[in-house]
Amino acid sequence: MRVIWKQDPKARISGNHINRSSSKEEDNMKLYKYLSDKTFHDHLDSHLRGEVHLSSWRDFNDPMEGFFIYIANGDQQQAVDAVVGKKSKFRVSCFCKSYKKFLLWSYYTNKHRGVCLEFEVHKKRLPANCILESIVYSPTLPQFDANANVDDQAKRFLLTKMTPWKQEGEVRLLGHNLSSDTISFGRLIGIIFGVNYSQGDSRDQTRQRVVHAVRDLGQSGPELYQAVIEGDSPEIQRRVFDRYEQNQFEVN
Repeated sequence: MRVIWKQDPKARISGNHINRSSSKEEDNMKLYKYLSDKTFHDHLDSHLRGEVHLSSWRDFNDPMEGFFIYIANGDQQQAVDAVVGKKSKFRVSCFCKSYKKFLLWSYYTNKHRGVCLEFEVHKKRLPANCILESIVYSPTLPQFDANANVDDQAKRFLLTKMTPWKQEGEVRLLGHNLSSDTISFGRLIGIIFGVNYSQGDSRDQTRQRVVHAVRDLGQSGPELYQAVIEGDSPEIQRRVFDRYEQNQFEVN
């Protein structure tokens, strides 16, 4: 037998087995999704309806995404191929539990020019064929188990990331056999505009659309915030905008 390194979808890498935590996630939670200004603009109406888009895990920025470990043994190849095939059918959307993460604003919102969406989520009310779980962070990649269930292993491989990503505190939505890659995801309760979400350009026109839409929704609509940096704090803070103030979002 030999151990082989090969990029997914048939990655074979040496390492140790990863066991997921048995702790139960809370049923109700607030989750946050960081978006670039372009993504927010392109899918604005969908976001305002509390919808999110799921995409292929192969599109993510982690080059080790979806990798797992197994020994290059012909006896296991059929089972390995089954797990790889199952894993390829999942669609994914990523969230975290805080809007305050300075680095995530830098990574995912086009230099703080985008937004962070705040959702109120009930795990028991997710669409069919969807699960919501916290990522497990590990110094090694998850290991293939020839005796484990194919579906469970595919999920485990997509819910494990290397420890350098631990600062993100990611919560991941997995879906399969969905009729659409855009699904209803809880209730949108907040929109936080980035520190550099400038007035006087196309992004401000998008913000004007948001303000008018939220006004029409009344008290059931999301709260609007501006992200701010206060003093030497390493965390992003936010302040509330009055959605009924006529001129606070007007272009100068």
